[in-house]
Amino acid sequence: MALNDFLKIKTVREKFAEEFPKSRSKNKKILAINSETYKNKSKLIVNDRGYLEYSLSFEEIIKFLWYLGDKIRYRVVWDLDFFISSISELWDDREKRKLLLKGSEVILNSYKLHYVPSKIFKIRKKKKLLKITDISILFDKSTLSDKETFLNSGECDMDYINENNNDLDYRNNSLYEIKEKGMKKCQIIKSKCEILINNIKEIHKIPVKKKILAEPLTKNYSLIGTDFDYLFRFYIQRRNPRSVTYKWVAEASVRKLELKTSRLKLKSKSRYKKAKKIVSNAKKLHIEYINGDIQLTDKFLRSIIGLAKLDTIFRSEYPEDLKSVDNDDISDLKNLISIIKNNDFNEKSTYILNPTFNKASRLLKGADADFIIDDALIDIKTTKSFNLNRDYLNEIIGYYTLYRIGGISGLNPDYEIKKIGIYFSRHAYLHLINVEDFINEKRFPDFVKWFMQKAGEIYKTEDIKKELVNRLHF
Repeated sequence: MALNDFLKIKTVREKFAEEFPKSRSKNKKILAINSETYKNKSKLIVNDRGYLEYSLSFEEIIKFLWYLGDKIRYRVVWDLDFFISSISELWDDREKRKLLLKGSEVILNSYKLHYVPSKIFKIRKKKKLLKITDISILFDKSTLSDKETFLNSGECDMDYINENNNDLDYRNNSLYEIKEKGMKKCQIIKSKCEILINNIKEIHKIPVKKKILAEPLTKNYSLIGTDFDYLFRFYIQRRNPRSVTYKWVAEASVRKLELKTSRLKLKSKSRYKKAKKIVSNAKKLHIEYINGDIQLTDKFLRSIIGLAKLDTIFRSEYPEDLKSVDNDDISDLKNLISIIKNNDFNEKSTYILNPTFNKASRLLKGADADFIIDDALIDIKTTKSFNLNRDYLNEIIGYYTLYRIGGISGLNPDYEIKKIGIYFSRHAYLHLINVEDFINEKRFPDFVKWFMQKAGEIYKTEDIKKELVNRLHF
């Protein structure tokens, strides 16, 4: 079973959505952090139509603030001292917390933090600096009652109320003027908040808009997706002969047909012979292509389409017609390969093509990702849609989870994945996300254990699960 089948299960989708939240708003605006330290937690409010609660650590809040400040290097909060005091309560390192509150510069992993009480809070990472200051100092902090505080305004005090006439009756008589001043202040705050919101960078949001560069020429969407997966791997092998690669799924399909020929009808035996011939011819052309002996010929592309059709035998039991090929599919593949940006895929990089995850893949009765480039685990999407939707995110996180459980087949157990990403082939765009931006290492071990338990129950692979649990290192 493929990972996608597992991710279609309702309880699995719900768990992924809970563990790795995405905004439900179309605008996907992160608005604010709301600290509630008396409950020993914080809330991350993520959109302008509602909110999503998400418990945060102090380090995660610092990361969140840093992303807010990625473009505009200045931010404001209401009551800086209360804000810093509140979020620092979530810091487990009490000694560093004390030093921070006293005004000393402290280090939190890759961040340097410096807090000057009542003035500014600085977050520095390498050569970039984010400054957070206090907007409440622009407003009069009255020590009067709640009602008076509501009506109190620095500008109103200055223009309409002298220090000897600070009572509510006078203010009620001046309500119109106070209202006008209040509206102006609200408009200022609104405009500042709009600037804040418009310059927020959301972790899971693709920060650019891209036009489609290779329109689909047929409705064979799924087939073309698998076709391009093969073609892309061959393209990388041609550029980098040292790429690590594994057996094709099409080869596993041939083996599957071979094992069943004794029980299948003559037509199925004939299909086995055709499948074997397709793989044999494709291997020959594949070697010639990656060695530079041939170019991207129609014959070679036809052999790739044949391999993609064989994949369906292994994955679904419903083999397609192995013979016919749509010429428009060949043209489509030529368009897709022609728009690849070589700068995205350096010849000197380390590539692992079609990686599996040792026994972790067997938890789902088979799971293989598209490719790894250096420290990034990448999934290819040959689709008109240009967005990181829930399904795409779940799939690449699923592969990353399998990597954390079983490692990468044939590689050193210490090989580290630091990024995940999607290559949108019709837009020639590679989108990468740092793992540390979405994985909470304190909660992730519990999620992995749940993942393994669920997979073992669904696919009857409890024996593999038990073996893998004993090897986990978190």
